[in-house]
Amino acid sequence: MRQLVVAAALVGLLAPAARAQQPSAREAGEALRASLGQAPPRADLAGSLRLPVHIGEARSGVLVLRTELVTTADGTPIYRLQDRLEVELAGLGVAFLTVRADLRADLTAVEVVLETEEPRGTGAVSRQRVRLHRGDGRWLREVTRGEAAPVETPLEGDLPPNVLVLTPPLGAGERLARLVPNELGKLLSVQALDLETGLPATWRAWVEDRRPLALLPTAPGGAAAEPLDALVVLRQESAASLATLRDPAAAGTPWRVTRHVEPRPDAPGAQGPRLVAQDARFAPPATDPPPAVARVLVLLRATASGNREAARESLDLDALWSAVGGGSGAERAAFEAVLLERLTDSAWLRDRGLLVSLLTASADDFVTETLAPDRVRVRPRAAPPEGPSFVVVDQGGRWRVVDLPR
Repeated sequence: MRQLVVAAALVGLLAPAARAQQPSAREAGEALRASLGQAPPRADLAGSLRLPVHIGEARSGVLVLRTELVTTADGTPIYRLQDRLEVELAGLGVAFLTVRADLRADLTAVEVVLETEEPRGTGAVSRQRVRLHRGDGRWLREVTRGEAAPVETPLEGDLPPNVLVLTPPLGAGERLARLVPNELGKLLSVQALDLETGLPATWRAWVEDRRPLALLPTAPGGAAAEPLDALVVLRQESAASLATLRDPAAAGTPWRVTRHVEPRPDAPGAQGPRLVAQDARFAPPATDPPPAVARVLVLLRATASGNREAARESLDLDALWSAVGGGSGAERAAFEAVLLERLTDSAWLRDRGLLVSLLTASADDFVTETLAPDRVRVRPRAAPPEGPSFVVVDQGGRWRVVDLPR
């Protein structure tokens, strides 16, 4: 039992996400969409938003989200989305992701077109266009690769006519995240379709916290204005993990959107790249965390991606074993196996509403307390001072976690 107690301790990592786990998540998600469908498209969603994109400290592109209110030929009012993400890839060129979508008031697709363009070296560009529409009472998916002729196939499976079509970080999933109620701990889930793969998927979102966003001074050397209160909404769209800090007002305008790419299993200890699109009025997020926080973030990435080797490298397993009483060599080996298995079980984390919290965690999410020159406590900013925390120790220049949240 001692092994299981420590192995399960990570559940307390981000208290709001843990509290968000509710059995009625699907009902809550569908209820939100049903309420949207009972009214016309919302005028407060209309407009254009342009957010500079950064990868690390470098300005690398732009995210454009544009929503129009239009009327179809049969008189139906709908949303027309024209979204675009441009990211410069060092030494290669610029990658583009474009979404054009006509959506009903509940964000059901009428037609969605996803276009991608990615440089693959000097003079080489990979292009793909995916179009989804309905014909003969079923969903049809048309794929065009490069200069080849389009290939259209009907989608199989039990997809409802009002399926939510995902094109992360753009499109219907982003608009729905704006409309999640401002209820801390609220968890929603919606049956969806991943347009890029054509496979059934799930859209999940939960309201994790409120956080101040610092504004830059309006003039050089001037004083900064009071921070704005932002609502933190985490969401999972198929395999994409995103965090949005948005205006708590009804329209939910996004002020900062962060996307993490999961680390590769063949790169132990590597962290997925962190793409941040942020309103230019705000101070940039921290990019160089203290070493103790950096170690915790490495552990979280390893946990969420199922990378046991990276998790092992982040932990002082001997210290953790001693903390639960120690014992024989056989018990020590069993403890390590059980701990690493549970900590890196991404399906277990996802089912409990913790996976996106782990993947999207950043240095801004944590505060530190120095216990000794070589010993630091790291806890989630949203947790109380006496709440769950990590203890990280400097072992000759290498920081390792010696105690997990309980």
